[in-house]
Amino acid sequence: MKREYIPIESLPAWQRLNGVVVQGIAVHKLGSDRHGGDKGSALIATEAQMSSENDAEPKILLRVPSELVLSLETVQNHAKTDRYLREVLENIGDFGRVCAAHPPQSSYITMREANEDTQTARGAILIFLLIQLSHSSPDPRSANETIGISNPWTEYVRFLPPSFPLPTFYTAEEQELLRGTSLTEALDAKFASLEREFEQLRQATEGIAWCQRSWWDEKTGALTIDDWKYVDAAYRSRMLDLPGSGLSMVPCIDMANHGSGDGVKALYDADSERNAVLQLRWVKALQPGEEVTIS
Repeated sequence: MKREYIPIESLPAWQRLNGVVVQGIAVHKLGSDRHGGDKGSALIATEAQMSSENDAEPKILLRVPSELVLSLETVQNHAKTDRYLREVLENIGDFGRVCAAHPPQSSYITMREANEDTQTARGAILIFLLIQLSHSSPDPRSANETIGISNPWTEYVRFLPPSFPLPTFYTAEEQELLRGTSLTEALDAKFASLEREFEQLRQATEGIAWCQRSWWDEKTGALTIDDWKYVDAAYRSRMLDLPGSGLSMVPCIDMANHGSGDGVKALYDADSERNAVLQLRWVKALQPGEEVTIS
């Protein structure tokens, strides 16, 4: 389906509207790579900050209200008032509650993801993201029906990039470069897994009137396998294991890139009220213009 995007420069307004507290950092675009592709965004320090071992409390860079943390619990709460989300979750069964494991494959990646899927909210979160994309889609085929109930995530998904730096988004030329390597079988297995899931979703929901009209009908349906690949990549690239919530997506904190070694200056956690926080690591310092990374 067609997607609309909001420039990342508008994110501070979304943060203020939704109670996200920001201290001394901002989101900046990283520009384009040599092929013209979007390199995404990063969290950049806007002022000097230092964390001392004598500090009574950690220095908080970002605080995200608990209701914005996208976890299995959050999806279940939204489903209580959003009949569109609820109908899909009810029809796909266990996949939306504790995501069904992939059939056994020889690929390490597939087996690892199968183990994750039996323990996490991946299925429910992917369905939730699909509903948000459907709600905000400018696709003229969906113009006669508003899918889902608007919420902060309906806007936030429009800040996400058009693509993600994952093998499932490689071009045909890039995939060809993998031929003969161990990654070929793993990537083929991942594509096959996504196609199975998408077919499972279609079979489970084509009997729902609005799903048939807006997702599956040959003339009016707008949902494609590319949309399923997109929400899967969004989840895999931005998922965090947040204390108290489990594997979740956390707006704004999910824009922190990953680093390693002494260069990692921040960590994510949850406070006593289950808000997600990004905090400066103990005995670390940030200078203006420095990227804030997590491990």
